[in-house]
Amino acid sequence: LITSLLLIRDVINISVSDKTSLAAAESDTAVYTPDISANSIMAYSHIVEKNPFGPPLVFRSLISTQKLVSQSSSHSDLVLIGTVTGPDELSYAVFKDNSQPSQNKQRVFSFGKEVFNYGTLTRIEKDSVEITQGGTSFTVPLIKLTKIQHSKARSGTSNLKFVTKIDDNQYLLDQRRVQRAIANPQQIMTDARLLPNIVNGQQEGFRIMEVKPGGIYDSLGLLNSDILLRINGLDLSGPEAAVQTMSALKGMKKINLDIIRAGSSMSLGYQME
Repeated sequence: LITSLLLIRDVINISVSDKTSLAAAESDTAVYTPDISANSIMAYSHIVEKNPFGPPLVFRSLISTQKLVSQSSSHSDLVLIGTVTGPDELSYAVFKDNSQPSQNKQRVFSFGKEVFNYGTLTRIEKDSVEITQGGTSFTVPLIKLTKIQHSKARSGTSNLKFVTKIDDNQYLLDQRRVQRAIANPQQIMTDARLLPNIVNGQQEGFRIMEVKPGGIYDSLGLLNSDILLRINGLDLSGPEAAVQTMSALKGMKKINLDIIRAGSSMSLGYQME
């Protein structure tokens, strides 16, 4: 009996000893297993770029490319309404951001300013602007008026007489046509080219150039090289003032334009009907 008990004790001791050794071995393995972390795929770019088996290659991250494509596609929401070109400090552009329908308004931005969330306005041309963000630049062309003009032609309003000349400086305007023109600043900004008129380093109105035949300015009797100083007594000291002045014309029955033509000051009067 004693011999049997001693034999059972030895078997138990051997079993426990084996399990302890196995646990210690597992513990040792866990302690000395190296921590292998996944490297970014860009860490291997030097292998492709140096390419010992052929000409050097350029390795680009697919994620970065996708981000650039996504940013580029969002530029279509930015609409360029018009521009005023001159020296950089006196150049402006009018934009609308279609990605914010709740704020469907036109805004004026001067050279070097941030345009909504799209980047900095770094170049302003007659028919386009350049915006730069994060070292990348993109061009926004001037909006085309084809749809607006086509819509007017279909509605039959294009045959209405916009302006009737009473005498040399007095005109009769179709009020409905005027209100439609005010509601479409694209046409106001593109029916002529507006250049800042600089006097002693300060802006005094706009010089009107490239007047389109049949456009708003032509219908109002304005000529190339006319300088538009004031509308209803409000000085046009910059694009912001011009936009505010045009908005203030809504509902008015009379409009007076103070201009300089061929060096001489004169006023043009318009009566709404």
